[in-house]
Amino acid sequence: MKVISMVPSWTETLIEAGVNVVGRTRFCIHPEDKVENIPVVGGTKYVDWLKVKKIKPDLVIFDREENLVEMAHACPYPWYASHVQSIHDMPEQIQRLSYKLDSPGLGVMAENWEKLLKMIPPILPSHSPPGLIEWKKPIQDSVKRIVYVIWKDPWMAAGPDTFIGSAYEWLGWKLWGFSKYPTFTLEDIKSQYTFFLCSSEPYPFLKKKDSTLELPGAVAIVDGEKLSWFGIRSYRYLSSLVFPPQ
Repeated sequence: MKVISMVPSWTETLIEAGVNVVGRTRFCIHPEDKVENIPVVGGTKYVDWLKVKKIKPDLVIFDREENLVEMAHACPYPWYASHVQSIHDMPEQIQRLSYKLDSPGLGVMAENWEKLLKMIPPILPSHSPPGLIEWKKPIQDSVKRIVYVIWKDPWMAAGPDTFIGSAYEWLGWKLWGFSKYPTFTLEDIKSQYTFFLCSSEPYPFLKKKDSTLELPGAVAIVDGEKLSWFGIRSYRYLSSLVFPPQ
């Protein structure tokens, strides 16, 4: 079966499971050695249907949180849309893809996720946030609020009701937010008790070294892929915390 994936997280996961992925978005960058030979047919918010027509896929995969509904409505080929909102969706969502694609590899991944979520997660102290890359401002006071920052101008966060939020909560870290992706000003959230986790994506906080300096409170740069890419990538990272290498 020839599959086009318009979801970076699924692209990596499907390839890992041995699915024949024949088209991808420009954001599908993992695994690097394999995606480089797969044609790009658009981004997560648009599709170049002329390129898709040349491939003639058997199935196009979307996700309701990642892609626009108009993309699915315009699709002239069989399509499937997953709906991933939480790490607790993983076993069922991967199992559905396994049935849809007749993929034993995805079936094994679904079982592995189910086993992982039954484990007792480790307790990570505030000085060791999940996915830590580097500190910008160390913690000086007790933390009352954790803000996971994904954008600047305007400032935007990922709230608790997101896949990222569910992953952090499973590890004992409750994220701030009154919606899925709330915007905020520094006056709204000014406090020395706030801990800002600035994601390496989609905003390049890691590359723009001074982009976090105006944030009050503690600030750390965290890996934006480890706990936001659902499927195999987040599974591997969470597994490494539950079963650290000896």
